[in-house]
Amino acid sequence: MEQILVDADIIVEYLLNRGDFRIEAQTIWTMIESQKFEGFITESGLEKVKFYISQLVSANDEIKIIKSLQKTLKTCSVNSYIIHEARTSHLRKFDAAINVVCATQMNLDGIVAWKPEDFESETSDIKIFSISQLSEQFSDPITF
Repeated sequence: MEQILVDADIIVEYLLNRGDFRIEAQTIWTMIESQKFEGFITESGLEKVKFYISQLVSANDEIKIIKSLQKTLKTCSVNSYIIHEARTSHLRKFDAAINVVCATQMNLDGIVAWKPEDFESETSDIKIFSISQLSEQFSDPITF
């Protein structure tokens, strides 16, 4: 089974339930739940998700949501080495650099990103997918 790092912005859009954005993000969630691929999230990405969720729900609901995410997505630890490597990346967005370094360190097959263009200048061997590209790869075309 392929292993794909899911950009935290996709999870945020899914959980915030923002109209059409949620529909796209739901596609990724459905593919993970149906075991089309194994999903990962960076530790810093999980913290980003926790922040937004904590602003919208009770502490008890936040814990339930995060535990559910942790059951579904494996976490890529972010340590000083990962941060150092991301700092030397040519990527404009630091979060994108963290994703690439984590995915490389864990030998993942790719990254699915809300904005694949954030990864354009990277020269790593990690494949970068948009939601629609990943959906097509697993023969699950998105319909809006």
